[in-house]
Amino acid sequence: MATKGNCTGEANPVLISLEETLSNMKMSALLEKEARNEKLQSLVASVNLEECPEGAPEHSYSSATPKDAVLYYLAGYVVKKALKFSECVECRATITDTQSVPAASVLTEARSFVPGVLKHPSKSLTELLGAVESVVEAEIKHTKGLRKLVLEDS
Repeated sequence: MATKGNCTGEANPVLISLEETLSNMKMSALLEKEARNEKLQSLVASVNLEECPEGAPEHSYSSATPKDAVLYYLAGYVVKKALKFSECVECRATITDTQSVPAASVLTEARSFVPGVLKHPSKSLTELLGAVESVVEAEIKHTKGLRKLVLEDS
């Protein structure tokens, strides 16, 4: 108790505590979270889902062909090699894609024993490799075999 002059009072009166403030903030955050969850639940409940009829065909966009999977895997190899010699940030961003993983990545995912070792190529790089593969395939068919093509160049 402090006494000075004609005034008396308690020393250092505590008007509000840190614990009380944090408790109030925690309670308001919890109430906001519950309100958001209730709103989300009501939105989800309002969505009308129709059952798929039996015998409906599977959509082709959800599965990749073996050719697409191999092209994606090879494009990932090209990305890995290109990243070794290129420091250009824009170039790296153009040839890689870490955001989307298409169905064609099934081979890359299956062969990735250590996460992050195999690279995911961008869609444009995969399409470019597909175009190159188509030209090579057409040339091989046109020249009636790879052996003849190789022997002509020697």
